[in-house]
Amino acid sequence: MIAENLKKLYNKIVISIALITLIVISSLSTIAYSHELYYINGQKYPVRWYWKITEGGVTKLYIKTNSDYLKSPFVEVYNNALNSWNNAWSLNSSSSFARSLNLKIHTYSHVKFENTSFNSAKLLFATPTKEWWKATVGENGNIAGLAFITNTDGIQITESNVIGINNRNIGAGSIFVSPYITASKSEFERTYILMHEMGHIIGLGHIGYDDLLNPYPPYTVPGRSVMTYDYVAQFPTLHDIYDVEIMYGFSCRNWK
Repeated sequence: MIAENLKKLYNKIVISIALITLIVISSLSTIAYSHELYYINGQKYPVRWYWKITEGGVTKLYIKTNSDYLKSPFVEVYNNALNSWNNAWSLNSSSSFARSLNLKIHTYSHVKFENTSFNSAKLLFATPTKEWWKATVGENGNIAGLAFITNTDGIQITESNVIGINNRNIGAGSIFVSPYITASKSEFERTYILMHEMGHIIGLGHIGYDDLLNPYPPYTVPGRSVMTYDYVAQFPTLHDIYDVEIMYGFSCRNWK
């Protein structure tokens, strides 16, 4: 059964060096809308999580997850990462920063990451072997995690094909974490790595400082963003949740 499940896991994941390259260098891009995952030659190519759910009249991105193949030291912080995204709206609503600006932030979330069985999951978390990791990313020890996305037709979306692909609805994803990371990296840092990769899964890219749509640039809010490399944000920040609302058209907040 374990071997069969492992086969299913790897069948769901298509390795793409192009996406790995994007993860490494996308923070170096210039003139980008900060949180779009793909911004190529001055043009943004939005990719969006397809699955949604409505609870109590509130529309949410619905991401069913599984961690059967996530190993220590990341499996211990898996629930922390899910809860941080799920509670991001209420956590920002109660912040002193939001209160100081009299921001009326909804306490209910517009994302729902929910743990489920392997076969039901749309987002798989896994710790690969060291051999797989080395063959995939080489000797680069700075890469802590990788995110892979496929559209609702089962085709992987990458930097190399996003321009020509018609269906940019994200139907499934996988997050791989470095097998070289040990418990010497703090619980907060490990949680941050997962939160960051989860942001990629729903279409968020690395931050820039010229986001023309978001009125709260990351350098103006506490914690900046979980889409940076600086390990500051304890949970998705005001900038992050507003980007989600802009990207998905929720338009559900009275900001002042």
